Formats: sequence, structure tokens, C-alpha cells
Amino acid sequence: CRHANSLTSIATVPYAACAVPECPVIQGFTFYKGMDSSGGDIGNGIGGKTPAQLGELCRQSGCKAFVTTGWLKKELPPQSSWRPWPLENPDKCDGMYVGDGVAFD
Repeated sequence: CRHANSLTSIATVPYAACAVPECPVIQGFTFYKGMDSSGGDIGNGIGGKTPAQLGELCRQSGCKAFVTTGWLKKELPPQSSWRPWPLENPDKCDGMYVGDGVAFD
């Protein structure tokens, strides 16, 4: 598993799903630590929710993915266009949860 914390590492290493022991596992979703995608958002961010709460909101709204900052994604672009966000603390469990079975390539 690769932790996305610099633009250089993203450009040279393929994207990988991360099973990070200290980060929440949300059934039905795969976690991509430190990753985000542009566009495809449903409304505004929903701050202050746990990943489990965001996962439930995503299921209820029929979204395909969500970002731990609270953005629910109705569409997901190809994985090659995903981008890292600057992580202040590389051990923090920020990133994108993508619904299992969602095609994004």
C-alpha cells in the first residue's frame, strides 16, 4: 500500500487501495488514503460526520464514493485523474472511500 503524501510519489507509483489498520473500515467501500477526485459531487460538503455516517449517507443517496471531508460523489472519473491532497499528518485517515464494484477506469 502506498500513502499518497506528495505529488512526486503519485506521478511515479500506481494508485493502490489502502487497508490502514487505524482507519475505519466501511463495509461495501474500499479506502484510498490521501486521494480525491474532481467533480461529480452531490451538493456541498457534509462536515463533521464520521466515515461510517458518510458511508450510510452515500448508500442512501446512491452515490458511488465519498471523501472523508464530507463530499459525496455521484460520478467518479478514471482513477488516472484522481489527485492527492496535501496531508498535514500522513498518518491521518483522510481519503476517498469508493463503493465496491464501482467502475472508475
